[in-house]
Amino acid sequence: MLQLVDAELSGLSPKFLTGDLGIFDLDSGRYVPTCSGVVARRVQEHIESEGGLGGTTILAHFGGPPYGYTANVVKACVAGLLRASKVRLQPDGGNEITAIRDAGVRDLFDKDRAFRRTTIFPAGQDDIGPQTRARICRFFEERLQHRMDREDHAIADAVLYYFPQLAQQLRSVQGQLNKLPGSPEGPPEFGKLGDALEQCIRTSRQTKPTVTLVKKHLETLQDGTQRLQVYSAELTDDAIRAVTAAYNMLEYQATQLKDLAVEDGAIETAVARVTAQLEQERPWRDIGAIDKDLAEIRTRYIAERQQLLQRQEQQVEAARGRVKARDGFSTLTAEQAHHVLRPLTQATTDTAAEAVAPPLAYLKDPFTVTLGHGEDRANDLLDEILSEGKKPLIARVDLHLRNREVATEADVQALVDEIRARLLEQVRAGTRVRLL
Repeated sequence: MLQLVDAELSGLSPKFLTGDLGIFDLDSGRYVPTCSGVVARRVQEHIESEGGLGGTTILAHFGGPPYGYTANVVKACVAGLLRASKVRLQPDGGNEITAIRDAGVRDLFDKDRAFRRTTIFPAGQDDIGPQTRARICRFFEERLQHRMDREDHAIADAVLYYFPQLAQQLRSVQGQLNKLPGSPEGPPEFGKLGDALEQCIRTSRQTKPTVTLVKKHLETLQDGTQRLQVYSAELTDDAIRAVTAAYNMLEYQATQLKDLAVEDGAIETAVARVTAQLEQERPWRDIGAIDKDLAEIRTRYIAERQQLLQRQEQQVEAARGRVKARDGFSTLTAEQAHHVLRPLTQATTDTAAEAVAPPLAYLKDPFTVTLGHGEDRANDLLDEILSEGKKPLIARVDLHLRNREVATEADVQALVDEIRARLLEQVRAGTRVRLL
């Protein structure tokens, strides 16, 4: 009898197909639970007339006169009616059973105590309906390439097999989205789809609740799965790299050109097109259309950066020339000269024309300040070397002339006298003076 509750029927005993029992018919090699035999129909009619009854009651009713059916015969009829979706079972303290595939079915028919404590009801009104089942099956066929019978147990089996795969695909796509700049959440359909899948998977061991939930969320499942499959096909690693490259071009090169106040209509147009592309819901679609814009921004950026680096080299070379032109520099050894000029070399920005750090603006005014400090340090080092031993000491004198005001000839003469006095004091002491 237990073979009647197997998920797949094969090699059934002829007694279940012929005679008064007549639970199954054989149709093109498939066992179909028609329950057309006299015994099976009697059991069904009694359950329907009573509106439901316990396992103990039905066994007692058909076990005595005038029927005299064994317990296994009654259980076989109930199993057939369950397979035919003509009854539903309510185990004591368990979930309702509406299909052979539901959890706990085998134990219920195998253990006499469990069967006796189960209440058997007529299947009742069909809350799903043939049209809805057809729509559900069409969803599985069109979106998941799975054809199946329009039966509740087949739908629940498909949910159990395919929905965890869809949930994994959704997590994978969301993981790909997280790799994009800003980690976009994706379309709102994904959130609804995730909730629907979770609810259906949670109940997938129980047939009727599962099919009911699929019916409830069918539109969400259709829209969400379609959108998910589109994203899954399009959102490749190459697409992510292309979007990230475009975003970085705006974030670094385009922003630095703007901060440098570079005025170029063509660049502004290119930046606008790239921005519009990245603001789309799926920016990776047709992203190749902005390749020329990205190339134009990149080319102008490299040109500006190269120009600034060349200007740095010219400024550093001019500073070297000023230090080398000082009295006494020509007397230095090669090692001393290298030591003196090293601060100027260190002031040069160690970068390339294609790099994005440090920013373009840093290569301009901040560099000039850094180079000025380097030149001051180079002159200090030269002073220290030239002041070694018995050589006249070189004193660095800051006359503090910045922002000083003179209004009359007397003011001018007073300033000259002040400067003359300060310088003569150093010179008469045998010290060479370098004005700061």
